Amino acid sequence: MFVSSFKLIPKAGLELKAIEAAKNMSLLLKLHCGSNGSSLYRGLDGGLYAHAKWPSLTIWEQRERDIVALHDAKADMDKFVSDIRPIFSSTELIFSSIE
Repeated sequence: MFVSSFKLIPKAGLELKAIEAAKNMSLLLKLHCGSNGSSLYRGLDGGLYAHAKWPSLTIWEQRERDIVALHDAKADMDKFVSDIRPIFSSTELIFSSIE
């Protein structure tokens, strides 16, 4: 499993739209790109944080190739989010589920 976490910086006055855009992008990544899903959180600092899980690093790396469904979602993210800052990814440590 590959995981990544990001801090989303909404554009001024557009936080609710940024949340909607992030939720939509998460859904499309799950439906069309093989994501195991993601969650959106409010940090103690008031910031928005996203955490995503993927079956493998390879699937994550290929997540946006030729997926027409993501084009509008990317445009919305660009309209409402000024920056997406990576805060963690498991590129050097790939996790396996313990069942």
